[in-house]
Amino acid sequence: MKMLRALSGASDEAANNVNNDVVLVILHLLKKALLVNYLTSIIYLVMLVIT
Repeated sequence: MKMLRALSGASDEAANNVNNDVVLVILHLLKKALLVNYLTSIIYLVMLVIT
């Protein structure tokens, strides 16, 4: 992987960095969405138990 990066140009390096940032942002959003989903399901279950 490091050899491939060394062989590739600076533009490829920049594109790689951008792609990594995009992936990180998407993962972050997915984690947030999963957390919200988890919390709402817990609240829903609690409401069901209370009523």
